[in-house]
Amino acid sequence: MLRYLRGTMNTGLEFKTKGRKPGDPWELQMFVDSDYANDRVARRSKTGWLIFLNGNLVSFGSRLQTSVARSSTEAEYMALSMAAKELLWVRNILTSVGFKVKVPMKILEDNQPAIELAKNAMASKRTRGMDIKHHWIRHYIDNGAMTVEYIHTSLQKADGMTKALPKGPFLKFRDYVVTDCGSNDE
Repeated sequence: MLRYLRGTMNTGLEFKTKGRKPGDPWELQMFVDSDYANDRVARRSKTGWLIFLNGNLVSFGSRLQTSVARSSTEAEYMALSMAAKELLWVRNILTSVGFKVKVPMKILEDNQPAIELAKNAMASKRTRGMDIKHHWIRHYIDNGAMTVEYIHTSLQKADGMTKALPKGPFLKFRDYVVTDCGSNDE
């Protein structure tokens, strides 16, 4: 770990405007992923997310889900619900200080059945056992505040928040979310 930290001393987060004009609404985009039942003791799944504001990383997290999912679809749907709360929190901070946020906010998910569950209340009769606390996301999708779109698993940026990655995929993940800030030796 110390060798890694020494080798990344010039790595950090950088906020770029990317041609944004004053008064333009801010664009929020979220990547969300789940690692199904990877907790070896309790068999709970892990949720991971990355939130970008105009292409800049502003929030990220990883948490064990509060209950055991019975399928990877349920784990992904629970992750979608958990992470969307964080997205709304970021939106509320921005709007409370007077910024406009572009709607719909985009959530990128790599599990198509979970996306279908979020968009369609009648997606499956098997969801009756799923806790109702996860279905609130449908309200925001139906009202146009959020949209959930499919992204191929190989492009899912939140993958690094749910599991340990081999060196190649880890470096790709790291390089996506951080920037080389130059030398600190002055």
